[in-house]
Amino acid sequence: WSGACTGTGACNVTMDFLKTVGATFAINSYALTVAKVGTGTGNVGSTPAGITCGVDCTENYPYNTIVALTATADVSSSFAGWSGACTGTGACNVTMDAAKSVTATFTLNSYAVTPTAAANGSITPIAVQNVNHGATTTFTVTPNAGYLASASGCGGNLSGTTYTTGPITAPCTVSATFSANTFTVTPTAGANGSISPNTAQQVTLGQNAVFTVTPNPGYSAGATGCGGTLMGSTYTTAAISAACTVIASFTQNVTLVAASSRKTHGAAGTFNLPIDRFQPIGGAVTVEPRVIGAGHTIVFQFSAPVTILGTASATGAALASASVGATSDEVVVTLTNVADAQRVAVSLTGVNGTTNASVSLGFLVGDSNNSRSVAASDASAIKARAGQATNIGNFIYDLNATGIIGASDIAAAKKRIGNALP
Repeated sequence: WSGACTGTGACNVTMDFLKTVGATFAINSYALTVAKVGTGTGNVGSTPAGITCGVDCTENYPYNTIVALTATADVSSSFAGWSGACTGTGACNVTMDAAKSVTATFTLNSYAVTPTAAANGSITPIAVQNVNHGATTTFTVTPNAGYLASASGCGGNLSGTTYTTGPITAPCTVSATFSANTFTVTPTAGANGSISPNTAQQVTLGQNAVFTVTPNPGYSAGATGCGGTLMGSTYTTAAISAACTVIASFTQNVTLVAASSRKTHGAAGTFNLPIDRFQPIGGAVTVEPRVIGAGHTIVFQFSAPVTILGTASATGAALASASVGATSDEVVVTLTNVADAQRVAVSLTGVNGTTNASVSLGFLVGDSNNSRSVAASDASAIKARAGQATNIGNFIYDLNATGIIGASDIAAAKKRIGNALP
């Protein structure tokens, strides 16, 4: 009221003279309230101005004012729709004929991150990953044996076998690729020869490396390592799957000089009976006249030190062992289970890589003259030595290896008269 009344209460006018009252009417205003919900972020503005929600989410508008609300999602989000005084995702026009509220829903964007893997390895997980805006995700990149892994895409990096993307802001692809590893094949050569190339070689997985192995004159070549084989002077490795070393070695060529039947005769010491005493090495059988003991050794003597023993074999007796002897140019082969009137053959193959050697020996107790049979002349020869001590010249007559040639030796020879080597 104005004039004769004021305020907004009752207006009672006492008419004691001429009076005037003014009544003022104002249009109603109503509050429009905006709320934001959801996993995402954004802003709501209005026309006419007033609401900027974010900052100001409630404003009063005059009766019947039409307020247009506009939702703007942040870069990380999408506008999902209105609820309350507006619905859907279209325009929101609110007629303010009463207090009203509107809710704007924003959702956080997610993007498809697609993993792919080339041959010779894998990536896990292999399924497409949906990743929220700004988040990262990881994959395990595993190469097959012998391969190296690399990966790219989605702004990431590979550390060990783990690929971590950058912050995801759009759909993208992680690509894992695999390349064959290379391995170092290192050649080395001992004295008395060479290997070529003589520097380390980088060899791709599954490929071979080839070297030329050349011995000095008078030497033979061998090579080992990397699963290879030597053919002539060419050493070819197996398919390479790891770092390895090729070792070329060279051994002096040797020839067989002599072979001996060696037995120990108690206190008399060790005596050598040359197998070629009557026959050339490798020729006809030479007879060992001695009593057969628990073991027997054949000694092969070569022209140079034996560095590769090779393989020994025996027929007619058991092969107990073969080893380099007291001097490096000897190979000693030990036999067991040798019986009287028995032929034995002993062979060596691959001595120093190339040399072969073999001898044949007959065991016939009492055959002191190597006639292949025991006769009265053998017993007479032993009898003639009776009473003598065994020495390098007459130990073959000491049949029982006592160190003294005696009646027992004569008796042993007489007992076998008529026996012959089969």
